Amino acid sequence: MLFASAVHTFGQNALQFTGVSATTEGAIQLHWASNTNEVYEIDYADQLAGNDDGSTAWQPLYSDYPSHGTNTFWLDTGNFNLDPAITHPKSSSMRFYQIALQGTNTGSNPSIVITSPTNGAIVSSNIAVTVSASSDQILSKVALYVDGQEMSPSANGSNFVINTCEWWNGQHTLFAVARSISHFAGIPNDTSVTYGHGVSPYVNVTFNNLITEVAFSQPYFEPSLGRTQQVTASFAANVDWTLQIQDVNTNTVRHASGSGVSLLYNWDGTGDDGTNIPDGVYTYLISAQTNGQAFSANSSPGSGGDALSALLSFASSGATEAESEQTWYPTSAREALAAGLTSYFLQPLPMPPIRVKTNGVWTCVPYEDVYGPQSPVEVPVPLRMQERFLQSLSTGRSMASAFSSEGSSSSSSFDSPAATPASSESTRTPERPPTIAGKGTIGTFLVGYQTYANFPYATFSTPPIPTGNLIVNKWVQLDGETTQAQAAQSQTWGANIFEMADIGNGFSTAMQNGLWKGSVNPYITAASVTGGFFNQ
Repeated sequence: MLFASAVHTFGQNALQFTGVSATTEGAIQLHWASNTNEVYEIDYADQLAGNDDGSTAWQPLYSDYPSHGTNTFWLDTGNFNLDPAITHPKSSSMRFYQIALQGTNTGSNPSIVITSPTNGAIVSSNIAVTVSASSDQILSKVALYVDGQEMSPSANGSNFVINTCEWWNGQHTLFAVARSISHFAGIPNDTSVTYGHGVSPYVNVTFNNLITEVAFSQPYFEPSLGRTQQVTASFAANVDWTLQIQDVNTNTVRHASGSGVSLLYNWDGTGDDGTNIPDGVYTYLISAQTNGQAFSANSSPGSGGDALSALLSFASSGATEAESEQTWYPTSAREALAAGLTSYFLQPLPMPPIRVKTNGVWTCVPYEDVYGPQSPVEVPVPLRMQERFLQSLSTGRSMASAFSSEGSSSSSSFDSPAATPASSESTRTPERPPTIAGKGTIGTFLVGYQTYANFPYATFSTPPIPTGNLIVNKWVQLDGETTQAQAAQSQTWGANIFEMADIGNGFSTAMQNGLWKGSVNPYITAASVTGGFFNQ
């Protein structure tokens, strides 16, 4: 269930939702009326009116998101850079949204455009998206979005690599965002820092692959704790496939193979000889070759088996989450349709702690302590998707082409011509940011930053060292700058310092891409440093 709320503002357009849709992955795409030069924060809540005074405890989900013009959209796939991580919306029984005006551009806006691929292009496998951004000020961030989801940062801020096999076939919308600042923050009471944002024109491209929707049950896993990594993929035709799990030197440590219209493989962290292999970073090389067999609605994943029987067995056995990893059951509408079913199961992810008030004191307790253990939720396949699938079978089209427009930000007609994927393809994954949080709540690293928005003083990005005098403080050097004038510039007190958030989130993303466990917490206290997160 979804409730859409908005903070209204004074402007040409009232800030209000104009559309809400779900992708085939269960991500939620929000559309709202907007005004040029505005910057937004997307907030969420798990329940309404949960505070003692009847108000709603809105929490930031994503911030510093610029307007696209008169209409803006964004995709909620969770936010795993935060601590605690915000799960994918498909794993929440409810999620409520609020769009808040965070501010307006105060400086000149950078120019930004995607130069490659071009609008209308048909792309396959890994592609390089080239972004050109320029500004008469400092470019502090350049980011690429696919259907409204932010991608991992590029090494040079210009070339972004995405693996189109990690999405469904069909139309997708690319755009890029640039932010500029006049100078870096530093001294309090200096409110002369200005910000600008630029959004590129949309580039609508068609993803056309034989291998589609490659996904993983978790971005990292610990075999020593009995966990497995579940690798899944769908194919646009009946294929013979192979999976090679490779280390950083591209040495293959585990092989798997099968045939059908989908792949599902549980890796327990051992090599081909059954021995445990070292902890480290591993990639997944998937290859597929069409085999001339019909695209069957009864085709089951990879290793074969009766999918319907497996589903009924799971549903009737009351299997735990760990046990269910050993039994296949459909976790998406497409998997269900491929198995001849009309419903599928959403496996819940770990939920963030719940704030409860006991004897006047607020504390955080595990979600399960309040609501009990979570169980997979059975969800019906939408009738529209069932109709499309049946029509695809009657016309001999593949399921992937039947749903070529499903879940895209700009839907096309079902009868529009679809590109024909190649008869063979190989892809190495993952490249896409994870759409699921890693299991394990204690991280190997935690990034903390403080915005120093303490009334009545101004915001500091280089905090003063207390000297015992509330007026006279000693300053920390910033990048070797020794004077206040050189270190100059700050925002008005109370505003977020985006540079600090960028540094923290950028570091966290880079570490998580290397499969380290960790997160970012912007609310650091003395207790966090002396006895909290950093001592764990």
